[in-house]
Amino acid sequence: MIRDTIHYLEKYRALGKRFATAIDYLVQTDLQQLDPGRHTIDGDDVFILVSEYTTKPLESGFWEAHRKYVDFQFIISGKEQIGYANLDHLTVSKPYEESSDALFLDGPADDMLIMNAGELAIFWPEDAHMPSIADGTPSQVKKAVVKVKL
Repeated sequence: MIRDTIHYLEKYRALGKRFATAIDYLVQTDLQQLDPGRHTIDGDDVFILVSEYTTKPLESGFWEAHRKYVDFQFIISGKEQIGYANLDHLTVSKPYEESSDALFLDGPADDMLIMNAGELAIFWPEDAHMPSIADGTPSQVKKAVVKVKL
């Protein structure tokens, strides 16, 4: 897991061409103007999912992890908590489904990240994450999740 701000993304270009494509998109696009939904960047290799929602209580959250894609979870506006745990610290609650590239898990967090506008977390396949959690009072969030195929 990597946590950073949009201002320091350049250093992650070395991770590969698809990562560079994702970084270019994040820094060159007015994300506030994007409508919710899926937006293609480079076919199925790099795409972005934009969502707007109200954060929820921790007890309503769920752990997820992916095998085919790395998630760049970028907070466009608002504030939320995102839980983080290494897969080895959790138990599988719903087996991996290739069609949705999702594995669901149960267990305690290793950390709870408080994420503000302009901040992002990058989650690898071994990084379970629990997004959309309220930091105290529920709030409105607009978030972009850039999916980068491994």
